[in-house]
Amino acid sequence: MPAVVSAAGPAGELGPNVFGADSLGVAEQLPVDDDEFEQTPSAWERVVEAPASVEIRVGAGRNGGGGAVIIVPEQAPVAWPNVGQRLAASAVRTLLRMSAWVRTREAADGYGAYLAIDYLDAAGKRITWSQSGSLWSTHDWVRIEMLGEVPPDTTTIAIRLLLDGHGEAAFDDVSLEACMRSHPAP
Repeated sequence: MPAVVSAAGPAGELGPNVFGADSLGVAEQLPVDDDEFEQTPSAWERVVEAPASVEIRVGAGRNGGGGAVIIVPEQAPVAWPNVGQRLAASAVRTLLRMSAWVRTREAADGYGAYLAIDYLDAAGKRITWSQSGSLWSTHDWVRIEMLGEVPPDTTTIAIRLLLDGHGEAAFDDVSLEACMRSHPAP
């Protein structure tokens, strides 16, 4: 069974269904353009400074299809090269669950390979962010997931796939869900 890493750590660490459907409510799939990195040109914005690189590459995906690949050589400064896209925000206090498959090669330094959601106001200024746990060193495909809650004044969210450090990270099959609570949050 493939490993799953969540914001809380490896799956099962906190017990069964801690973040399961009964605790989050009903999940609604949100549209992520080109979630499997198969389209040319891709809908994904690239944020990178040389000598690091961010590419949407055929054959880099989990099943031989497209994938997003971030490469940061040792001589590059540790930063946050990433691919991302912006979407209209869900209602305030909506729980968001983002997941993606990630493969790393010699990821070291910095935080590692991870997922993040930025919450932006009407002027495009970041209000806050949520992020997943990270992967280090070399791993075959691992599904990473994270949770975030839409704060007040958010009009746009930006989902991001990042490598903070040196090495290589590939991402594929990105999913974003809004989890509608069956009862109001406290």
